[in-house]
Amino acid sequence: MAKERFELTSGNNLMWTVTDNENGVKIEFREGLYNDTQKVTMPAESACGDVMTFARVMREIGDWMAENHTEVALCDWKARRSAIWKLSNEKYWVAMASATSSLLLSDIDAESAAYILRGEVCDWADLEMDVALSEAEVENLRGVLSLLTSEEAWEVFKIIHVFWNYKENDGDIWQWAEDVTWWPAWVPRELVEDLWKDEDDIIDED
Repeated sequence: MAKERFELTSGNNLMWTVTDNENGVKIEFREGLYNDTQKVTMPAESACGDVMTFARVMREIGDWMAENHTEVALCDWKARRSAIWKLSNEKYWVAMASATSSLLLSDIDAESAAYILRGEVCDWADLEMDVALSEAEVENLRGVLSLLTSEEAWEVFKIIHVFWNYKENDGDIWQWAEDVTWWPAWVPRELVEDLWKDEDDIIDED
């Protein structure tokens, strides 16, 4: 059976690698940050020796990612970072993943994501909780979920969707949850500094 031209594989610390098996080009990137964390490697014998060919191959890889794996490649990093900061306990991520495991992204209205997420988790906590959360932790989780914006909750759903659809069979859900809580620390410093600059440029006219 012929090998598919493009292949996406997951690694440690929410890193991913997309490989063009035809040309040997590999792009490593952090989950959700495809455009901002790319590390490109290619073998010496690759057919991408000239600039035009290399640019075309990079574009084709990007198009394939956008068409087939956009939830792995892209995110609203500010909303994702904020959501993870609020939900900085790995138990919360295991609980949310368990509570929403039967949902697909296509089942969710992004504008109502916060309401849906809180409802699913609260129903799960009341009826079928299978993660060892204390009463205090359940109460805290409910409180944090009530503070999430729909943009933040939508990012939570995307993170969980990627786990169930790509990583479930790869390893430990607890390790995944710990990795998620570290994701904000892995946002490129350049992005954060640009955000600070944008905020510093805002003029208070009062």
